This record gives sequence, structure tokens and C-alpha cells, in this order.
Amino acid sequence: MGSAIVEAIIEHKILEPEEILAFDPNTAHCEALSAKGVTIAANNRRVAHMSPIVLLAVKPQIAGDVLTEIQTVAANTCFISIMAGISSGYIKSKLPNTTYVIPAMPNTPLIVGKAATIIAKPSDVPLEFYRAAVSIFSCAGDVVFVDEDYINACIPLSSSSPAFFYRMAAEMLRYAEQLEVDPVVALRLVAQAMEGAAVMLRESGKSPDELISQVASPGGTTLAALDQMDIHGFDEALREALIACKLRADELSRTPT
Repeated sequence: MGSAIVEAIIEHKILEPEEILAFDPNTAHCEALSAKGVTIAANNRRVAHMSPIVLLAVKPQIAGDVLTEIQTVAANTCFISIMAGISSGYIKSKLPNTTYVIPAMPNTPLIVGKAATIIAKPSDVPLEFYRAAVSIFSCAGDVVFVDEDYINACIPLSSSSPAFFYRMAAEMLRYAEQLEVDPVVALRLVAQAMEGAAVMLRESGKSPDELISQVASPGGTTLAALDQMDIHGFDEALREALIACKLRADELSRTPT
């Protein structure tokens, strides 16, 4: 995700590649960024020391290690954190009290410029830092602003939800394969149906239930499918998945290492 954000910054000319300093313990990732003109630092400390704004794009499970590594060189720096479940309060507790933290939760469609990014603005963050964060994510999709207390509740709706849609698409494509439908045709139909449904949901002004009723006529094929979803507990399974996703974010908030 960090690399995708850097690519969006470069593509939309928010910064020139040579103005970006990056580090990743994965050598291949560094080489890919270097090929785009990004300056590669020797370590995380160098990035934190040299940069007024730092993107924290590390796994939540190693948040504590990374923050400990940079804590003595992070004064007066603004950190944009995309670590799921890690609160700004926790990050600030590991860093000098002159640092600022902006929590942000993009999702992977950022790679194709169709992200949905959640951003929270703690009250102490200077406006110029906040505007910079918004410009970074708005160049690659839609930005939604929420109070930080609601970020974990929104993770299953945005950051994790593409995987849910892909899971549904994968099962639809397996069905098509079993019936020997051309896989190229099947993928095109499923992807276009998902995209069209998303546009209608966003722009029609109708609720999901109203849109379902437009498709599901009495005694028809769609209703037959929806009846099977009811029988097999589709709604209940999805609801439990959403709850589990949010609870895991809460667990990460309580127990970072």
C-alpha cells in the first residue's frame, strides 16, 4: 500500500520523485521505488529525521518496534498512519510530544485511483499537515472524514471490504467455470456488474433494499437466488464477518507490539 501511495503522489505531481525519501526492509520494494526516482534511505530513522511528513505504512504487529526505532529523531514531525487498529494516542505515546499524527485508512483500489480513504483529524494537527494528507489521498479516490473513534467501525466497510467483494466474485467465477462459460466473458460480466451496481448505489438515491427490489421480480431468477441466500444464512455470515473485522481492529488497538 505504501508503494501505491507513492506512485499516486508521483503520478499526480504532488511531489517530484526525488523529493520523496523512503525505506523498506524488502530490497525489492526499495529497488522498485528507486527505479521511479525515489530516494532510498538507509533506515527508518533517516526517513523520520529528514522528513517533515512521514507515511507510516507498516504492519500493525510491528508498530511498536518501528516507533521505538525512530522515537529519538521524530520531533516536530507529522506522521500519517495507515496502520489498521493503531490509534494516534498509541503512536504519540511512543514518540516525542511535539509530533503530530493523522490516522488514515485507504483501501487497495487506491492502486487504480479508486480508493475509499478514511481520514481523522486530531485537534492538535496544524492545518498545513492536514491539507497535505488530504491531497495525498484525494488524488487517488474518494476521501471520507470521520472522528477517530469511528475508524475501527469503518474498517470492514472500506479497508477490508474489497476482499469481501472479491470473495463473492471468486465464487461466481467458479460457478461459471463449472458450466464452461468462457472465463474472459465471465470475468467481464462479473466485474462490470459490480462496477455498475456500485455506481447505482452511490448515485441513484435509492437504498440497497430498493435496488434489490428493482432486480428481483416475483417468481424470477434473482428471487430464486436470494431465497437460497436466506436459507444458507448469507446475511448472518456477512454480519458476523463485519463484526469480527471490527473486533480484530479493536484487539490491535489494545495490544500493539
